[in-house]
Order: sequence, then C-alpha cells, then structure tokens
Amino acid sequence: MKEDHERRERKPANPSACRCELGKNAGCSIGPIIALVSVVLSDLFGTKDLAMYHGCSRTGVGLGNLLGIPLLSLLAEKQGFTVALILSGALVSFSTVFLIILEFLHRRKQRAEVQESRC
Repeated sequence: MKEDHERRERKPANPSACRCELGKNAGCSIGPIIALVSVVLSDLFGTKDLAMYHGCSRTGVGLGNLLGIPLLSLLAEKQGFTVALILSGALVSFSTVFLIILEFLHRRKQRAEVQESRC
C-alpha cells in the first residue's frame, strides 16, 4: 500500500534533462544520415547534378522539420498519438515511393540520352 502511494507521488521528469538526452541522441544519430545522403543521391542520380539534388533534399528536410513537427504535435493533441504516428509512417512510405519513382524517371532519361547519342 505504501509503495502505491509513493509511486503516485513520483515527481515528473526534469524537462531540461529530457531535452539534453533528446539532443544527445539526435546529435549522435544525425552524423551517419548526413554522411549517407550524398552517397545515396549520387548512386541514384549520378554526380553530374549532385548539388541540385542535394539542395532539393536539404530543402525538403528543412520544410519537413519546420512544418511537420508542429503540425503532428497539434494532431497528436487533438486525435491522439496513434493517429499522428500512422500519418507520419504513411508520409515516410509516400516519400520512399516518390524517391523510387524519381529514380525510375531519371534512369529512363539517361537511357533516352544514351540512345540519342548513338544516333
């Protein structure tokens, strides 16, 4: 009985400590992502226009960070975390399909350029 009373009166986590932990985890995990973005983009689209593709990628990430986090937090407050997580997962899946479509279109364009150069 005493344990239940102590458990209910537990103090909430320190917000500053939570922010520090989140920042540490995000900082440690962003390095490999930054290192792999150029590799994946150059593999998918070649190195000729890598700067343009890299700029588009960074712009998309920036817009997603700027708008996505506040909008999903509002959705989580109104509809619950399950709906917000399902929506964010659907958006990630959509972006993956979109990237595959872009790769397909780029390879088709490359094949057309190769055929034109042969003629």
